[in-house]
Amino acid sequence: MNNAGELPLLYISCMIVAAILALALSVFGLIPISFMSLEWLVASFATLILFIVWHCVHDRGWKRCLTGLPILFVLPFVAEVYGVNSGHLFGHYRYTDALGTRLFGVPFIIGVAWVLILYASAHLASFLVSPAPYIEQDDSRWRKFASQAGLAGVGAFAATAWDLMMDPVAVGAGWWRWHGGGAYTPHVEGGVPISNFLGWWIVAFLCLFLYQSLQPASTQNGRRNLYLGAIILYLYLFLAGLAMSLLALKRSDVALIGAMSMGPFIVAALCWMGTMDENASPKRKQP
Repeated sequence: MNNAGELPLLYISCMIVAAILALALSVFGLIPISFMSLEWLVASFATLILFIVWHCVHDRGWKRCLTGLPILFVLPFVAEVYGVNSGHLFGHYRYTDALGTRLFGVPFIIGVAWVLILYASAHLASFLVSPAPYIEQDDSRWRKFASQAGLAGVGAFAATAWDLMMDPVAVGAGWWRWHGGGAYTPHVEGGVPISNFLGWWIVAFLCLFLYQSLQPASTQNGRRNLYLGAIILYLYLFLAGLAMSLLALKRSDVALIGAMSMGPFIVAALCWMGTMDENASPKRKQP
């Protein structure tokens, strides 16, 4: 196997094991930190960002990493600032002090959360929609545009699926408040407006379209492990949301929504992974 693929996979695997152990210790009261606290979020987000940088460098190189990743932070953060201060795009909401330092009403950690789910969703979509990127593609601008739009669209659905579970968790934890509530999960602090998820999909689509268009993935060997690393990242974000839904929010229905929305992406990716060889090309039957 290619070392470039093995290293980030090993990193994310060790990080997941450590997070699960810390979560278990927290649940049983053996460590004095809540996995819903700002300290827990900062620590876990920091390890995930380290993984993403590592993964991106192996996949696309330093230059593409330094120009591509900021897209996934700056654009969503600007959208959040616009949404908080205008009441448009997502709906009327405000962030509390629970998530730390804010700029124009938006905590910095929110931008980091966008990076995590957008990066995982981008690579998940790239794997599901275009598992063999080295295959010759039509050179027409329209076909290229349609291909990038398809990748961005699938990735945006994968990202929004995460928010379907996480937004009720965040509202229940007091991280932000919706003015007037909404029709989605109204039993959790008045609910979330449906417009939030439409706004999420639009922002995710625009970010992923730019990211995938400007920063195409490499075609190096060992891409199977690189894809698997990103899929495990998406799986980790799902499991973290599931734990918060069940243990902190204590809402099995929200956890079920997360399983139904994110689960199909995870199952499809893992099943398709089984048909790939090390270079992320489909295994062919011998005649």
